[in-house]
This record gives sequence, structure tokens and C-alpha cells, in this order.
Amino acid sequence: MFRESPKLIEQTALFPVQEILLPTNKLVSELYLRMLSGYVEYDDKQLYLDRDTKISFNTYFNSFYESYWAECTQVSDLQLTIELSGEVVIEIFRDSVSLGCKLIEWKQIGSDVMSLHTINIPIASKDAMGLGGPHYAGRIFVDVYAKRETTIRSMRLQTRNAPRRHPKITLGICTYNRESYLYKNLVELENFSETSRSVDEIILVNQGAPFSNLALKNLINQSNNIRLIEQSNLGGCGGFTRTMYECVGRDGITHHVLMDDDANIDVRILANLESFLSHLTKDIVVGGHMLDLFQPWILYEAGANVKSNSRVKPLHHNIDLRRIDALHPFLNFHNADYNAWWFCAIPVNHIREAKFPAPIFIRGDDMEYGVRLQEKGIKTVAMPGIAVWHEPFYAKVGGWQIYYDYRNRFIMSSVYPHRFNMETKGSLERIFYGALAVHNYQEAALVIQAINDFLKGPDLMIESADVIHQRISELAKKHAPRNFDDIEGLQPVSEKPMPVGKLKVTNLIIRRIRAVMLMGRKGKRREPRLSLDSQVNIANIGNFPYVKTNGPKTYKLLYQPDTPTLLKLLWKGYRALRAYQKHNEAAGEMWRAGISVLRGQEKWDQIFGQEAGTNTNNVQTNMTDQVNSNIKIIARQS
Repeated sequence: MFRESPKLIEQTALFPVQEILLPTNKLVSELYLRMLSGYVEYDDKQLYLDRDTKISFNTYFNSFYESYWAECTQVSDLQLTIELSGEVVIEIFRDSVSLGCKLIEWKQIGSDVMSLHTINIPIASKDAMGLGGPHYAGRIFVDVYAKRETTIRSMRLQTRNAPRRHPKITLGICTYNRESYLYKNLVELENFSETSRSVDEIILVNQGAPFSNLALKNLINQSNNIRLIEQSNLGGCGGFTRTMYECVGRDGITHHVLMDDDANIDVRILANLESFLSHLTKDIVVGGHMLDLFQPWILYEAGANVKSNSRVKPLHHNIDLRRIDALHPFLNFHNADYNAWWFCAIPVNHIREAKFPAPIFIRGDDMEYGVRLQEKGIKTVAMPGIAVWHEPFYAKVGGWQIYYDYRNRFIMSSVYPHRFNMETKGSLERIFYGALAVHNYQEAALVIQAINDFLKGPDLMIESADVIHQRISELAKKHAPRNFDDIEGLQPVSEKPMPVGKLKVTNLIIRRIRAVMLMGRKGKRREPRLSLDSQVNIANIGNFPYVKTNGPKTYKLLYQPDTPTLLKLLWKGYRALRAYQKHNEAAGEMWRAGISVLRGQEKWDQIFGQEAGTNTNNVQTNMTDQVNSNIKIIARQS
């Protein structure tokens, strides 16, 4: 006699693991369900299947990432609970690296009235032995075939394993003049918070102009869950740190979730995050993936690693999640060095222990914090199925952000010398002179300023972050390319192969710069050519103006050769690079010695203008002591 597989089991003390979500926007329906045959209709509450219709939840949001649960939890029991009227065949599959995609359970269930059915799903451990050899955990998904017209009201994965904890979460959002994005997200988050057991408070830090959107102001004023804090613009770092600073003072909070104001979230993933956190065996950082807001079926980044040169390597970049093989990278569990703060849940006890980010304004605060936690043995897991949509970085062109990219990487390499290599003078020369060769005077000027400010050591941070930023913004504006919308009829640049080898590259850079020096102002009067950002390099750009754009044409910027500007920057760059060669080791030692003060409670008490039980005069005393120490270091290294 054939064994019944799987058995319907009695519903006793089941705890949530994962909600099976229906799409709320048909543009991204394939990230939630796939139509295999027949006809289906759905809204956010129910699913209607015609007879002989088959659908699959072999999708990004509705897969159960078994290998991640096996690694991070002790859940050993799993059920699919489905509420329906009609008759269906349920098929349950596991996709694993070791055995491929296999049907592991199936069952026919039905009812003439809406009723609840629960089906057992066998869980594979990380390396359990069984029929066929090792059964490594992978990814589980469900297919549904309707034998007659069927309505499905809900589907969820549950377990009889009791949660190890009950998470208490604060959400931290910093915002700067993005009221339409913010209002949309707050409406969703507020609705979720009203019914959630886990979300205690939404800490909202506004660093821009006072809100003018009446609906947004009313929402905040009438909410019991949103706490608004107004402060000057301290960058994303200062905004997020303020939310961390506020949450650590609250009793009973287990996790703080950092989230960008312009991230587009399916708020239902918060319930799945809550379930995952409740079963964790260790306090790890759980990050959300970034999906491309412009191409919302594209996975842009699933956590990131930091290379030895302190540059970021995004994991699983540019994956089309509609592809049937798109989820193969997530069959096996893996960590990341860090997860960006578009959506990231950090255990509050780790924030208390690791202290706060240094006040670096923007760029690299999340990266450094993730590395800091990693150095303490705390893992970061970029959890598949938890994600937000965010504006992709290819839609933006570098401006003042370039300064922070370089300055903060210099600081990071100094603080972690055992892990990251400092930029050499030669590599900075290629960056600086390469920018001049393609008339990107803004980047060249910002690289110079980043070098000069890094060499000041932590004394730089005596000046407030908003004052530093004002100075950098003015410098970027002075050398900014101008907008050039009329690109119709422009001739494209001619693509040429890049020279191979440092010597050939250096010689071409010299020729490009010399050509602009000799031509005077004639180059500005030439007709500009059109170039994609990927085509802008020393091989393709000569002594002529060009308009740089990207695929979606979200920017169109005119770069022009300018001899007087070039000559001024050449002299400033020469001096900065010479100083870097002489003093970068001493500066690195100063940053290592002073970084703990910048991360500390007292420093942020001073920045936020609060005493919080300490005397902010102590901060100035500590910084004065550090200045004296820095002077000694410079004297010793000179």
C-alpha cells in the first residue's frame, strides 16, 4: 500500500514562519507568482483559479530559503497552511545544488466551503544523510493545480517550533526633502505598526526643510507610532546615527531597522522579517536586498563584500528575477561583509557595544559599520525575499559625493590596515590625471580636497559636518558640468580600444592633457559629441567637449576642455599628491588613534546638542588632547 504523502496534520500551536504574498502590482507579478496554465485572478486578499489552472510560487518573494533558515535557526518542522474553497493538488519542490529540483511532497485537498488545511513539509538539515545521499538544504517552493474552480484566501508557512524570542523593533528613517516618497512609505508603515506585535516606534529624522505636505504633517501629528526629530543636515550618516542614538535609550528594543526615505517597500515583508528574527539562534544583522526601482524585476544588490582596496563588490548584481534560474545563487547560504542601509536590521545590543558611526556625513558609514561588526564576529546576512525597491545608482552622476567616496575610503583603510590597502600615490595620480584628461574638473578638484582633508586627521571633525559639506558643495558647484538637454543630432564619440599597460595609459593621459594645454580656449567652441557614461575614458575623449549621458538618459551633462582651469588644478593636484606621499602614513596613524572618540556617545551628544547625562565639555577636552597627540605623530613621522 502506498504511503500517504504528506499527511494532513492537526493544527496545534503553530507559529508563523513566512506569509505567501500575492502581488499588489502586476508589473512585478512574476516576483510573487507564475501562471503556468489556465486563468487566474487575484487581489491583495484572495486568489481565484479557473478549473485546470496551474500556478507556481517558484518566485523571489514566495520561496522558502531553506538553507538560510537551516544555518541561522533551529527550525526543524514546517507546514504549509492553506485556506480555500474548491479542489487543488499541492506540489512541493526543493531546489538544491546537490540534487537539483525535486518534487518532495504532494497532496490533493478540497472543500465546498472555505476551510483550513495544513500540510507537513519535510525540512532538510545542512548536511543530513538520507536516501540518495546527502540532502543539503536548498530552496522550497509550492505549485498549485486547480481541479475545479477554487478560491484561495490565504497561504502561509508555519512551524510547531516555538520562537526563541519576541522581537521588539524600532524603524529608523532619515529624510531630506523627499516628502512624496516619505508620505507613501509612512502610510504603509503606520498601517503595519497598528497591527504589528513587533514594531514599537518609527523614529523619523528630518534634515531638510520643514514639511509642507499637509497630509504628511497630519499623518505624523495624529500617529502614536511616529516620533519626528528635526535637525540640521548631517548627511545620511548623521540622520541614521540619530535614529540609533535614540533607540538605544529605549528599554526592551531588540532590533533597529534602518531604512531609506526613498525606498519603496512591500510592507508585508516586515512580518516575514519578524518571523525570521524570532527564530534566530544568534544575534546577526539581517539586511534586505535592493531591487531596481526603474526595472523593478531586477535584483541590483544582495549585500556586498569589501575588496582589499576598500572598494565595494555588490553580490548578485543585475539579476533578472523573472528568469526561472534567477534564484540559483540563493540555494546555498552565504554571508556578506555588510548590507547597505536602504533596509537593514541591527541588534540593539550590538549597537551599544560597537558604538556609533563616525560623523563622516555620507558614503561608507554603512560599509564601515558592517565591517566593524564583522571584526567583532557578528555576521551580516542579506536575506533573500526581504527587499526594497530603490533608485539605481546608474541613474545618478557623481557630484560632491566623489569627495566623500575618496576621503572616507582613506579613513577606512587607515582604521583597518590589516584588512585594507591604502591608496598609493601612483593610483591616485592615475585617478586625478585621468579625470583631467576627460575634462572632469569637478572630480579632479574633489579628489584633491579629499586628500587634503584626510591629511588633517581627525582634527578635521572639529569642524561640524554641515559646515564641511557646505564647503564641499560650493567646490563641486564651481567645477560642475552644465546641463545640456538638446542632444538631438549630436555625433557620438568614436570608440577606440584602451591602451594596455600602465606605461601606455600614462602616455595617453599626458598627450590628452598636453593637447588641452596647447589649444587654449578653442576647444569650448567646438561642437560637442555624445557619449554614454560607459564610453567616457581617455581612449574615446580627446580635446573636444562632449555630453555624457546614461541609458535611461536621466542626466545629460556637458564637459568642456578649459585650459586655465586645467592649469590651476594641475598645480593644486601636484601639491596634494606630494603631501599625500609624505604624510599619508602619519595621517593614517592619527585616524586610528582618534576614531574611537569620533564614534563615542560623548561626540554624538555634542553633535546633537544634548548632554544625555554627560558634560559635552569633556568632548572638547578629549578632542583637544587628540589634537596635541596628532601634532606629536606628525613631528615623529616627518
